[in-house]
Amino acid sequence: VAKRGINRRVCGLKIDGPKVPANRNPWPVKVGGKQIGSVTSAVWSPRLETNVSLGQLAIDYTAVGTQVTVQTPDGEFDAKVSQVPFS
Repeated sequence: VAKRGINRRVCGLKIDGPKVPANRNPWPVKVGGKQIGSVTSAVWSPRLETNVSLGQLAIDYTAVGTQVTVQTPDGEFDAKVSQVPFS
């Protein structure tokens, strides 16, 4: 890591759509059909009225506002990289 640097970063994501189910396994995160990371935890936020999640993404896709797609057991949903704490 010291020589090559980091290639992934933990990020917040807001996932569009209905309430997502609890994820017991990582969900793929994609851009243009290419997997660039995974959601490691997700939950519906009653306060924010959206799904919020944490995931590990390839460093090139971690800028706040980056549009991605998350593959959940209920289908694919658009998502956006978000600041943490969520607001």
